[in-house]
Amino acid sequence: AGLCCGEVCSRSTAESTAGEPPRTRGIMAHTHTHAGSSAAGAPRPWAGSYRGASRGAMAVGGGCLGLIVVLMIGGCGAVPAPQAPHRVEDAGGVPQQVHVTQGKHPGKMIVSWATNTPSVSEVHYGLTPGANTWKAAGKASQYTRGDYTSPFLHHVKITGLNASTLYYYSVGDLNTKKGKNLRELSVTTLPPVGAAQSLTFTVIGDLGQTEFSESTVMHVLGDPKQQFTIIAGDLSYADGNQSRWDRWSNLFEPLLSSRVFQPAVGNHEIEIKDRDRGSLAQLQAGKERGGWDYVPFQAYQARFVHCGPDTAAGSKGGEGVGGMSSSLFYSYSAGPARFIHLASYAPFGDGSEQKLWLQDELKSIDRTQTPWVFAVLHAPWYNSNQAHQGEDEEGMMRGSMEDMLCFGGVDVVFAGHVHAYERIGPVYNGTMQKGGITYINVGDGGNREGLAVHYLTPQPQWSVMRQASYGHGKVEIVNGTHAYWTWHRIQDGEVIAADHVEIPHTQPGICKGKH
Repeated sequence: AGLCCGEVCSRSTAESTAGEPPRTRGIMAHTHTHAGSSAAGAPRPWAGSYRGASRGAMAVGGGCLGLIVVLMIGGCGAVPAPQAPHRVEDAGGVPQQVHVTQGKHPGKMIVSWATNTPSVSEVHYGLTPGANTWKAAGKASQYTRGDYTSPFLHHVKITGLNASTLYYYSVGDLNTKKGKNLRELSVTTLPPVGAAQSLTFTVIGDLGQTEFSESTVMHVLGDPKQQFTIIAGDLSYADGNQSRWDRWSNLFEPLLSSRVFQPAVGNHEIEIKDRDRGSLAQLQAGKERGGWDYVPFQAYQARFVHCGPDTAAGSKGGEGVGGMSSSLFYSYSAGPARFIHLASYAPFGDGSEQKLWLQDELKSIDRTQTPWVFAVLHAPWYNSNQAHQGEDEEGMMRGSMEDMLCFGGVDVVFAGHVHAYERIGPVYNGTMQKGGITYINVGDGGNREGLAVHYLTPQPQWSVMRQASYGHGKVEIVNGTHAYWTWHRIQDGEVIAADHVEIPHTQPGICKGKH
């Protein structure tokens, strides 16, 4: 039997869906800790920490209520051991579900967490454990959906940080007796913006919370080169069951609290009906009839925020709560790269806020500082799998924005949605073409719906590599001219570098359409 996390491996009773395909068990017992290693069966950082708990919670073994987390971003060598996640049912104001996102640049960061009772929204941080040299304050809020009321969701913006610096940060109430409601963690900020910098990041799509999801995250945690994580939509697969958001955020807290995490929104974040995966068509139909059963993206926007006014929502609607916003599309820079997160399920046509924002965003990029440009969205624009063919948020969005991204010099577009791996191009306007954009679909992070195993035949010219296996990818940017992509397949009971290629720069001169 494999090593499992609480009820995650026994989800057949806790989270099963009708018709869901069975999954191989025991993969975690053979997961390597790093690509190319031989550590089959090596103990996981969390081994012994989980116990079965009510409501699918993760229980902390042997533990005190406090926890230390180190924020690490950039060129530091050693990566601190991740801490065990807190239980969903922890009483009082004990922080849980901690995660860290970056603002427009490495000097800005937002620390987020949840508590079951009202608590101060403060982060104390410094350069040594327990120093608490500086303090930043934010706000907390809750949301209600049906008979569910969320925990208190805290968000605190921190500014003036140094790049590539390890910070220790504490969340919770310093004044609580014996500090029992205080947790100290750590994270490293990302490298400073500049073409001479290097940067390594992971891209995961459609993660979910299965044993395959855990295997994916454990491999990322075991990679000492990895500096931050992008999830290209479909995070928790809550689909209306809000307690799954709490469980997911606790399950993957060891990664999300110790390394920067940048999410994109997917269709499973829409949640306009109970057990609803959502689509652009459903959103449009609901708007036409005057509303939806539930607020679209309610949980996602309440739980994940970004620094304003650097985001689209901030630039047009003020800074939002506490100088933060929860825009579905946003951008940031780190090292030699600019990252643009787009929303497949927000209006993207002519005159839409997203398209107008994207036009301004692409014009603002200084390629002497960020020669690499990456876009992240959920629904892929190119896809040779039989799954998700002909969806509006794929073909119509590509028709609206492909020329813009090409003229703007976007090098790679990452997507999820299709539960398989595929690398496409370089391609432009449906034709394999040198200087076009490389498209990479990584909707294979571990979702509970199974793999998409059927492909179109014959294989399109622009489809270079495709495989229906669980996995995740990594980008290693060496400098302004050289970057490499590796896709790690994990389904075999070990991690295999199944696809590796140097990423070419896009050549905007090949673009022939309107922009």
